[in-house]
Amino acid sequence: MVAKVAIITGCNTGIGKETARELHAKGFTVVFACRSKEKAEQAIADIAAQNQSEDGSKRLVFVAPFDTSNLSSVQSFCASFKEKYQQLDVLVLNAGTGYVKREDRITKDGFEAVLQINYLSHFLMCMQLLELLKKTDGARVVALSSVEHRSSNAVCTWEKIAKKATTVQSYPASKLAMCFLAYELQRRFGLQTAAVNPGFVGSDIWRYLKGWKSNLQLMLNKTVALTPQQGCQTSVYASTAADLPNGPVYISPYRVFDCCAFAWDAVNKYSGPQLCHSAKLTYNIEEAQKLWKFSVDSVKNFMPEGEGLK
Repeated sequence: MVAKVAIITGCNTGIGKETARELHAKGFTVVFACRSKEKAEQAIADIAAQNQSEDGSKRLVFVAPFDTSNLSSVQSFCASFKEKYQQLDVLVLNAGTGYVKREDRITKDGFEAVLQINYLSHFLMCMQLLELLKKTDGARVVALSSVEHRSSNAVCTWEKIAKKATTVQSYPASKLAMCFLAYELQRRFGLQTAAVNPGFVGSDIWRYLKGWKSNLQLMLNKTVALTPQQGCQTSVYASTAADLPNGPVYISPYRVFDCCAFAWDAVNKYSGPQLCHSAKLTYNIEEAQKLWKFSVDSVKNFMPEGEGLK
């Protein structure tokens, strides 16, 4: 039996690494889409040692560097993957950042860095791999969002957000975009998709904090924050659940009620993967289509040919 194939972006550490470990343990071939070959290979060695399967390291693969701050790198990674594989069962869009150094806040492609790293490069990746996803029976796309998508009202301003330097709205806007991406892929192409919130996780995404903020985060990590192993469960569920619904799907590690949804979806008692509603804005088809057009226009020099992509 041929193993199912999964790509996970940014999976050499944190939630992504735990997602890779769990999918590998479930029999997947896991392709590491990471910037650093050295760090990816160390994660591969760690997972192979942990899982100790008979063909362990053979199903953990690095094919090419993948840098979400560089659209050309995204294009090259996808070309390398398509040369090696004829199927793609699961695409987990996990890579992301909440902080960018001042000198890096505009990418070489000319976009605000957080929006490109968290969303725009993942949009391009989906377009580059779309035909492979469409021809793989039961293929899924899992887009990591965040409770912060609920605080964004970025509609109609994508061009402005994409060209300004990083602000406090950059991260929420990027996570709103990830919900739109998951839902629009399902509407346009019939793919099974999900937007997932990993929860408030004590991972190394917080490594840039300094001083009292760092000390506070360390305290929260020991008290209310989820572990990366807990944080990966929404991604793993979305990747493997036999009864995953069709249509817009949002999954949280907490029980979320529509009343005061931000609070329920932020820091809560861990309940395992829970199907719930994302913000009302994410179901606005007109706004999703505006983002889609902006995205296509933004990455048009790297897009594959195809009428269905417009």
